[in-house]
Amino acid sequence: MRPVGVSQVVEIEQLLHRYCHVVDDREWDRLGELFLADAVFDVSAVGLPRHQGRDDIVAAWTGYDHPLAHHVLCTVVDGEDDDGVHVRSKSILVRDGKMTGGAYLDVVCATEHGWQFRSRTYVERWAVVVGEAGIRRDRGSPAPRRLGPWIRIHH
Repeated sequence: MRPVGVSQVVEIEQLLHRYCHVVDDREWDRLGELFLADAVFDVSAVGLPRHQGRDDIVAAWTGYDHPLAHHVLCTVVDGEDDDGVHVRSKSILVRDGKMTGGAYLDVVCATEHGWQFRSRTYVERWAVVVGEAGIRRDRGSPAPRRLGPWIRIHH
């Protein structure tokens, strides 16, 4: 893969951050600005469908019960090939009573409208459940570890 310049890395990180703000602020009219017309958003690893095309992504996200907050961190820009720039980042998603962490695997492209997602894939890696209500143990995760009287963690 070809290396990417520092200014491009900053612009790509801004795209990832804008996604978090747009979704958290429920600015659905702006969501389409972030994706190419033929973009793919794959959330099948967490039991949601794979969405094909900007219009499908916007329609699905507008009607979806999103986490209260999205955070993206530890971004690594791996380089560019003919598909676009490959980017990996860690994420933390906050819901009532639960916090999950995972990874976004993205391919982004520079366009006349700025950087946009060509593809975005989310994979959940861990979850923290607050309270004594059920603990989910997905994908062969080890038994939850107790952190206090009301917090358990698994990965």
